[in-house]
Amino acid sequence: QGWEPLVTFNEWMRMWGQGGFPPANPVTEGDIREMTFRVRPLRGGQGPVELSFLEVSGELMSQVAADRVSDPAMIETLGRYLANEEIRLLLFLIVDPHRLAENDILFQNLMSYLELHYPGVRERMSLAVLVSKLCEAYVQRFAPRTYGILDGWPRQDRVQLMALHLGEVVEDEQGARLREADYQDIDAIFHWIYRQLTGGRLGPPWWQRLLDWLRP
Repeated sequence: QGWEPLVTFNEWMRMWGQGGFPPANPVTEGDIREMTFRVRPLRGGQGPVELSFLEVSGELMSQVAADRVSDPAMIETLGRYLANEEIRLLLFLIVDPHRLAENDILFQNLMSYLELHYPGVRERMSLAVLVSKLCEAYVQRFAPRTYGILDGWPRQDRVQLMALHLGEVVEDEQGARLREADYQDIDAIFHWIYRQLTGGRLGPPWWQRLLDWLRP
């Protein structure tokens, strides 16, 4: 609503241009923002695709984990999206190698909550697990619950395990900073997003691939 999403986007672009990362999201439900983009691929595909994502604090998401103090809960804003069967949902689980056990438990609790309160949501949802050290055996060994979610997904054509490497990150007095960006993994992730939303594949058309193959 209004110009605030564009203000946020402009701030992101300035930070990224300087090698910085956006700050953590505020831990209040009223600060959740929906960012919508209409993306036109540079090569191939079936035309532009419109996608949206929610800027939600991880602290709010952690409420789905069961403990002795309170029952698992889902914030109302996110619950409305999950309950809307007209929305094509893509869920990204980002594995932090330094918090593997915590991530693994949280992801399992999240899936248990979704299955209980939103029956059938997995059948209409795509799932991606992103990890900085991409290795199926690594995830299977150190994040077995997350691996089980992947392996048991009802539509295997809608799941993917992918690497997430942004480039060379250095630490200075201002915190973490990206010294040299690497877009290879981000490119692969967007290709997967595009295929999930449109059914099409990005890249040169078939006749261009044929010409490249015939060219000496």
